Amino acid sequence: MFFQKNKTLFSIAAVVMLFLGFGIFFMFHLYGVLSRESTDSLKKVTEQGASAISIEISAGLDSLNALSDQKVFSGGANSADVVSVLSQEAKKQHFHSVIYSDPSGSGISDTGRRLSAADEPYFIQAMKGIPNISGSQETSGPAGKIVLAAPILRGDSIKGVLIAFLNGIDQLRLTGGILTGETDYFCVLKKDGAILSGNLSGEDNLFSLLQPDGQEENLNSLRADFKDGTSGISELRIENSSIFAAYSEIQGTDGWIFLTADDYGRIFSRANSILLPSAVLFLLLTAALFLAFFYLFKLKKLNNETNIRNEEQKKYFTFFDPLTNLPNRKGIIREFDDWVEKCRKDSRNGGVLFLDVDNLRSMNNTFGHDAGDKLLCESAARLKKTVGSQDLVGRTGSDEFVVLVHGLNTEDSLEFFAKKIVRIFREPYLVNGMVIQLSCSVGALLLPQRKESQMAQQFEDILGRGEFILNKAKQTRKGSYILFNEDYGNLIDRQLRLERALKFSIENNELACYFQPQFNCLTKTITGFETLARWKSSEFGTISPVQFIPMAEKSGFIKEIGRHVVEEAFSFAKSMEGRKVTVSFNASPMELLEANYADYIISRFQYYGLAPNSVAVEVTESSLIESFEKVTKKLQMLKRHGILVYLDDFGTGFSSLTYLKDLPINAVKIDKSFIDEIVTKDVEKDIVRMIIKLAYRLNLEVIAEGVETEDQIRCVLGAGGHLVQGYFISRPVPREEVPLLFAQMEKQEDDTAGGGKGTPKKGPNIHRISPLPQ
Repeated sequence: MFFQKNKTLFSIAAVVMLFLGFGIFFMFHLYGVLSRESTDSLKKVTEQGASAISIEISAGLDSLNALSDQKVFSGGANSADVVSVLSQEAKKQHFHSVIYSDPSGSGISDTGRRLSAADEPYFIQAMKGIPNISGSQETSGPAGKIVLAAPILRGDSIKGVLIAFLNGIDQLRLTGGILTGETDYFCVLKKDGAILSGNLSGEDNLFSLLQPDGQEENLNSLRADFKDGTSGISELRIENSSIFAAYSEIQGTDGWIFLTADDYGRIFSRANSILLPSAVLFLLLTAALFLAFFYLFKLKKLNNETNIRNEEQKKYFTFFDPLTNLPNRKGIIREFDDWVEKCRKDSRNGGVLFLDVDNLRSMNNTFGHDAGDKLLCESAARLKKTVGSQDLVGRTGSDEFVVLVHGLNTEDSLEFFAKKIVRIFREPYLVNGMVIQLSCSVGALLLPQRKESQMAQQFEDILGRGEFILNKAKQTRKGSYILFNEDYGNLIDRQLRLERALKFSIENNELACYFQPQFNCLTKTITGFETLARWKSSEFGTISPVQFIPMAEKSGFIKEIGRHVVEEAFSFAKSMEGRKVTVSFNASPMELLEANYADYIISRFQYYGLAPNSVAVEVTESSLIESFEKVTKKLQMLKRHGILVYLDDFGTGFSSLTYLKDLPINAVKIDKSFIDEIVTKDVEKDIVRMIIKLAYRLNLEVIAEGVETEDQIRCVLGAGGHLVQGYFISRPVPREEVPLLFAQMEKQEDDTAGGGKGTPKKGPNIHRISPLPQ
C-alpha cells in the first residue's frame, strides 16, 4: 500500500540512485582514463623528443656534408680562409665549434686553434667514408659535447674530415619546444645509462642516481630495454621521490636513449583534481534531474519554436549569403527573370558586371579570416550604395560578386559603371584599426536581346560569358575591367565547340597515347616510359595537352581520358615484358579524389597480369593539397599491389618535405623549369643537387624531366643524378615506333663498343636516342 501511494517517489528515487551509481562508476573510470592519458602523454613527448633529436642530428650531419662541398676544403687554401668558412658555419648552425682536420688528423677550429684528432674514434670512422656521431671525446674538443663528423669526399678520395661539437640537448634547441614546462627531468643516455646531456646532475650514470627501494625489478627491466633499444615507461625513485620515466631510442645513433621523467604526484594530479569536482557535478546534475521533469514541456515547446526558426533560416540561406546578406548564386538566378522583365517593361536594357576581389586569399593569410570577412562585408556595403533601387547585387563565390544594373543601354554607360566599381574598391578600407588597399577585376556585358521563351537559359549563358571575360581581366592586370565584345563571343563559341569535340575524341579514335622514354645515363639503357595523351582533332587539328587537359578537368571528362590512358599504358606495359622497363601514367587531382580510383587501377593491373614494378602512377604536389590523407591511403594501397608511385613536377608546388617523408613514393621527377636553367644558373644547379641528395637519402629514385641538351645531362650527372627524360633523349613517340628506339639504342651501343661516332672525345658517354625519320 505504501509503495502504491508513493510510486512516483520511489520511481524518482530509483532513477536518482541509478544516476548516482552511474556517476560513481563514471568518475572512477574517468580517473583511470585520465591517469593513462597522462602517462601516454609523457611517453608521446619522449618519442617526439627522440625523433626531434634524431632529425636535428641528421640535419647537423647534412650541413657538414653540404659544407664539405666548398672548394676551400679541396686543399691548397690558406688557414685564414678555412677559419672564416668554419666560423660562418658555426654561427649559422649554432655549433659550439667546428674543426677541419686533414687526412693526417691535424686540425684547425673556427677560432683558429690548432689541434689533433688523429686518434679519435669519430675521426677514424669518418676517414673510412662514414659520417658519424659520438657522445664523448678526449683531446680534440670540449668535454661533454655531442660530436658530429663527416668526411670530405672528392671523387673516390677523402680529403679530410669536418667535425662539429654540440652543447648536448640544449644545443639541439629542444628545451624551448617539446620539453620546457612538460617534464621535470630529461636527458640523453647511452645504453649503459651514461648521461650524455640533460638536466640530471650529480652523477655520470642514471643508474647511480636511481634508488632501489624495492624497485630492483623495474631497474632490471629498464636496463634490458636500454640494451634492446625498446621504448617504454617505468616507475622509479630519484632524489627521494617517485617518478614516472619514459624512454625511447634515438634513431640514427649508436643506441642512444632519450629519457623524460615526471613526478608521480604531477602525473596523477590531473585525475585527482577532476575527481572531487566530478562528484559535485553529479550531485548538481541529480538536482537538475528533478527540475528537468518540470521544464520538460517548456523545453519541448521551445524546441518546436526553434525548429520553426531554423526552417525559416534554412529557406533564407538557400537564396542568401549569410556573411553579407546579399543574394547568393541561387538567389540571383531566382530574381534574374523578374529583373529582365522589369528592364524590358521599361523599354530599357541592362548591364551585368562580374567582380572578383583581387588577392583576397593573401589578405586572409596576412590579416586573418576575420579581417577578410569584414573586407567582404564592407565591399558588399559599397556595392549596395553604388546601385539603385531597381538594381541587384549578389555574392556568387568566396571572393566574387555580380551586379545587375537596370537601364544601361550602351557600352559607354557600361564602361562608366565598370570604372566606377573599380574606383570604389581602390578606396582604402579601415579594418581592425588597419588601413588596407584592395582592388577588384571586372568583366562586364550588356544584356543580350532574347525572346521570352529563351529567358530560362539566359542567365547561365550570361554567367558563362561573364566568367570568361572576368578571367581575361584578371589575366590582363589585377584591378582592371574588360567589356564583352564579338571577339570574345567567338572565343567562347570555339571553346564550347572544343569541349563538345573533346567528349567524342575517344569514340572517334582521335585521342592517342604516346610514350616518352626514361634513360639511365650510367647503364646506357631505357628504364621506363611515360604515357602521354595526344589529341588530333578532325575539326581543329592538333590540340596541345596544355589546352585540352584543363578543359577536360573542368568538364569532368578527365575521368574518361584517364581510363583510356590507363588501358593504353597497361597494354603497352604488357607488351614490354622482358624489357625490364616501368611504364608510368599520370593521375589528375580529380581522379585521385574518386572513391573507387585505387580499386579500378588494381583491377586493371590484375586483369593484364602485370608484374610488380612494371607500372607507376605519377601524382603532382597540387593533387595532395585538397585531401592529403585520403590520397595517401589510396597510394599506399596501389603500392602494396606492386604499382610504383612517382611524385611529378617536384619543386613547382609546395615542395613540402612532408610529402617525401610521409608519401609512399618510389621516385621524384624534377620539374623541367629547373633543368631549363641548370647550365646557366648556379641556383638551379644547387637546387637540383639538393633534391637529388635528399631523395637518395630517403632511398628514392630521381628522374630529371625536360632534358633537351647534352650540357643539361652533364649537369644532372654532376649533381648525382643519372635518370633523365626529355627531347634530347627522344620526343614522345607512338607505340609502333618504340621498337625503333630500342633498335637505335642497341646500334649506338655497338658503335660505341667499336670505337665509332658514339664515343665522345671528352666527358661521359651520353646516348642520344630518337626515332628514325618518318
